Amino acid sequence: MRATTTTSRGPVVCTRTRGSRHPRSRRDSHTRWTKRRGPVNNNMTPLGAETIVYDGADRHVASTANNATVRYTRDATGAIVARTVSAIPAFRARTSTNNGGASTTSIVLTRPASTQTGDVLVAVVSGDFTAAAPTGWTTVATAAQAGAVTTRVRTHVADPADPSSWPVTWTGSKKAMGGIAAYSGIDTTNPVDVSATQLKTGNGTSHPAASVTTTIASTILVTAYGLKAGTSVTRRRSGPTDACSP
Repeated sequence: MRATTTTSRGPVVCTRTRGSRHPRSRRDSHTRWTKRRGPVNNNMTPLGAETIVYDGADRHVASTANNATVRYTRDATGAIVARTVSAIPAFRARTSTNNGGASTTSIVLTRPASTQTGDVLVAVVSGDFTAAAPTGWTTVATAAQAGAVTTRVRTHVADPADPSSWPVTWTGSKKAMGGIAAYSGIDTTNPVDVSATQLKTGNGTSHPAASVTTTIASTILVTAYGLKAGTSVTRRRSGPTDACSP
């Protein structure tokens, strides 16, 4: 997701998230996306602790260093006419839930208590059903396998008028799990850079993450998995933090 920005004129952005898991499952679905920040570009060059970004015409359009990005806007002649400073996106908090393996017609997703206005919330819901997005939420990825499990990922910009939770309902009694993760410093207009989904059929003991190629530097990689049958999972490689773990 793109970062929150300030601009000056002149010559001048559970299931499981972030990383991959190895579920033991008969059938499952998986989706992966990235949060977007900074300009779309063709070239990124590291220079010490700084990353310098160039566009297709090899013009300097952004620099990232010290947890911030400076983006440059150019006019038709190539002259810099504005400079935008952006913060680095970061994970803030999470909540998760499930219906305990019982068949119900809804679950409730709870807003993380430390969420701040302007944070981007990412909700993940998995189950063998179709459920409409709660009001104010946008669907950004769906991995669906008929008769097995569907994993949906949705985003929402936190607002002072938000409720403390959002119900997700469907027709017919089904098992379900889900969660919400909050991220700070995200572009609230266009939060997702790229996304990919991947389905796994048949029996198996592992599920590699779908592959994505980011278009910008300093993105946050997020993954979500949905399992057909309740079972234990083995933690994937160390590094990214679980955002949702119902």
